[in-house]
Amino acid sequence: MIKTWLHAAVWIMGVSLALMMIALPALETKLDAQDKRGAHPEVSSAAEKKLFMTTGLMIRKVVVVQASVDDAWQAWTTTEGVTTFFAPQASVELAVGGNFEMYFDPKGPEGQRGSEGCKILSFVPGEMLSFTWNAPPHMPSVRQERTWVVLYFQPLEEKKTRISLIHLGWQVGEEWQKALQYFDKAWELVLGRLQYRFEKGPLDWKNPFTPGKDK
Repeated sequence: MIKTWLHAAVWIMGVSLALMMIALPALETKLDAQDKRGAHPEVSSAAEKKLFMTTGLMIRKVVVVQASVDDAWQAWTTTEGVTTFFAPQASVELAVGGNFEMYFDPKGPEGQRGSEGCKILSFVPGEMLSFTWNAPPHMPSVRQERTWVVLYFQPLEEKKTRISLIHLGWQVGEEWQKALQYFDKAWELVLGRLQYRFEKGPLDWKNPFTPGKDK
């Protein structure tokens, strides 16, 4: 019964995300033309506020990697791929409702190792991936909830791909604000490591690369 309910919940969320996918590209174009006001600009129109749920806040990042769109896609959608730049261990199942779990602390207690419980919501092969996301254990109230992340993959050249990341679903409150600020920096780290992975090779998790610190 619980498993059936879970599958239904993931399906409903996936349908909602699919509808959002129709609106997001137009909004992304609009944001490109605007002056960016930090990592989480307020969305202006009532329709856009409804799209972004509770607060109208988001994190938006863009990175260009020296990789074909197929290689960039594989890096995000396979366990083997994400462990080259995202986390030392992981469980990724490319299916609606499949795992999207990064184990940042593989030796930690169960439920405290990383993004346990996060799921893939929807995807278009080689073009778009969306998944639920949670906060780290030191933010327990936010960790109990789920935000979601949408990635767009745009080929620029044979070996160059633009990846746009949008992190949505933020609520209000002091801990939520701290989580928003935390992930503004965290996604910079993740995307910087993704660039490194395609320029230098997979990360050495015993001494992982830190953008802006390591050369």
